Amino acid sequence: MPFYAPIGKEQRLQQAALPFLTCEEKTENHSGPGEFRLPEGECMRDNNDCLIRLARPDDAAALLEIYAPYVRDTAITFEYTPPSEEEFQRRILSVEERYPYLVAEQHGRIAGYAYASRFKERAAYDWDVETSIYLRMDERHHGLGWLLYEKLEAVLRLQGVVNLHACITSAPDGDSRVPGDSPAFHESHGYTFAGRFRSCGYKFGRWYDVIWMEKSLGEHASHMKPVRLLPEIRAKLALLGIAD
Repeated sequence: MPFYAPIGKEQRLQQAALPFLTCEEKTENHSGPGEFRLPEGECMRDNNDCLIRLARPDDAAALLEIYAPYVRDTAITFEYTPPSEEEFQRRILSVEERYPYLVAEQHGRIAGYAYASRFKERAAYDWDVETSIYLRMDERHHGLGWLLYEKLEAVLRLQGVVNLHACITSAPDGDSRVPGDSPAFHESHGYTFAGRFRSCGYKFGRWYDVIWMEKSLGEHASHMKPVRLLPEIRAKLALLGIAD
């Protein structure tokens, strides 16, 4: 897969004018970045005042406030019950032993977060991660997801990660609990369709598919340098516009 560099704000606004495709319209037959559009009536916001920083354990309550509605009301996550605040703190610390866990803070309020986690445990997968992103429901479709993903990818490149994988719930027959914009959003950010697991997740009394999408951040060389853990590059995050 070719390298796909982050795009600027002007290009993001241009992409916002392209046709919006739902999850059901977005299949393995559609590929290539640049096809994501905001739903009618919504627009990009100016996120220049947004602070991107590493998550802290004391962010757990705010992040849980964002995540819990996805658990209770959607099939975007396959968890049945929202985790406790203590469990969420443990997850933050566990991720940051190795990878970035970023939050977007606007006017003192956390509006969303994104992080990377291990794709598989085997050593050959060390250069692969799974990416995840969650925004407050009223912050979706305003460009914040773009900003978080750009910063997340910048850190992962610095670490030496080369493969990104996104696991996305899909309801081919349509379901209000699965907003249909995630595949289009990921594709606009350079991800391509990799495969579909059919009827592999059961929630709300029905079965859901899972779509896997992937993106390459760099060269697949014959001799790979070890991935650097987050603590090894933490002092350099300020150069990427990320606060500690």
